[in-house]
Amino acid sequence: MNYAELVAYLDRSWTKGPDVGTVDSFPFDELRGFLAARGNPQDGLRVVHVTGSKGKGSVVTMAAALLRAHGLPAGTFTGPHLVYVEERIGQGSGPPIDREELASRLTELIGASERLGQNVHAIWRLLLVAALEHFRDTGLRYAAIEVGRGGRFDGTNVLDGDVACIAPIGLEHVPRLGRTTAEIAAQKVAIVKPGRTCISAPQPPDVAAVIEAGVALAGGRLVRLGREAGLDVRLLDRTGVVADLRTPHRTFADVRISLLGRHQAENACVALCAVEELLAAEGRHVDPDAVRRALAAVRWPGRLEVLHDTPLLVYDGAHTAESAAVLAEALRDHFPGVRWTFVVGLLTRRDADAMLRALATVGDAVVCVPVPGFESMDPARVASRAEAAGLRARVAGSVREALAEAGSVDVCITGSLYLYQQLEE
Repeated sequence: MNYAELVAYLDRSWTKGPDVGTVDSFPFDELRGFLAARGNPQDGLRVVHVTGSKGKGSVVTMAAALLRAHGLPAGTFTGPHLVYVEERIGQGSGPPIDREELASRLTELIGASERLGQNVHAIWRLLLVAALEHFRDTGLRYAAIEVGRGGRFDGTNVLDGDVACIAPIGLEHVPRLGRTTAEIAAQKVAIVKPGRTCISAPQPPDVAAVIEAGVALAGGRLVRLGREAGLDVRLLDRTGVVADLRTPHRTFADVRISLLGRHQAENACVALCAVEELLAAEGRHVDPDAVRRALAAVRWPGRLEVLHDTPLLVYDGAHTAESAAVLAEALRDHFPGVRWTFVVGLLTRRDADAMLRALATVGDAVVCVPVPGFESMDPARVASRAEAAGLRARVAGSVREALAEAGSVDVCITGSLYLYQQLEE
């Protein structure tokens, strides 16, 4: 297949439905067998393995950027993609895998999977293998890998992660991962490998207790932001965040992070602690100048991304109640006094009421849109819930239609990363 044929194949074959039931297994033996048949491309790869409910992709991107700044080219594996599938396999802040290379690799992997009698529609699994082979064949010996869903029964857990990172955990993929944050945390902490280090962002007490127990069971070492590491935000403006970042070994003062939101300072600190751990294992120290260069230049589209200045057009993929609250806080911090019109599209099984209440603290109106190609919540239903939250609400057929009708107001698009694709159409 060429790239155009691959895209058509993915549209036909990639299941995009809501979570149902609970997850209690994964065919790890099948995946390990497939990797063995492909020459075990993961062997020798030094991995920063990242899970959590929000901020995973930011941690991955910053960890890879920090490694590259220290002369260690690093690959990334993230999801979902914003517009193009090749975005899932990258090189930190560098370009993604060439799209024709990806098409060629996936064509070969689909054929190999068929010959082994395995499920050729497990596209995400084949993308992981494609990423590992790409890293091996291009000489990348470091990678920051984002967990797809959960941790314990996620395909990436076949990897022997050198450092595990746990971004903030909230309610997500219920009931698939669990019905409480503690149950979900038990799934996520299972990526910690025996004797390895785990870096955790600040967590609610019930989640923190589960993480501490999980790391102890693995015989690992736990570094917690707020205890063994931490940060102090000094400045928030329209170009990013300035913060002091403290690792277990030193403090990096007045570091500028080019991403918006004080939560990005947390993500940067988690990534920095992970990279420090990898470098220490090789007898190296973190270079403060390299840290500043990497974090000042890092880019991660679709996460509090300013697309237009006057009027403001901001995009953020907040899709849970917790991430909507973080978005509202960041909008207050970086754009004080602005009252927003939100363009919102939600997938099913989202807590629309809690999300909309958070947005209502900084907004006056909401335009509700569908999320094409996915099991999304009826925009009319979202509009009804928005009005109950105190927002003026109406429905539009698409993001572009909503923007065309918005006029000169300041707009924030949110609710799902999948809405980003409509901006590129």
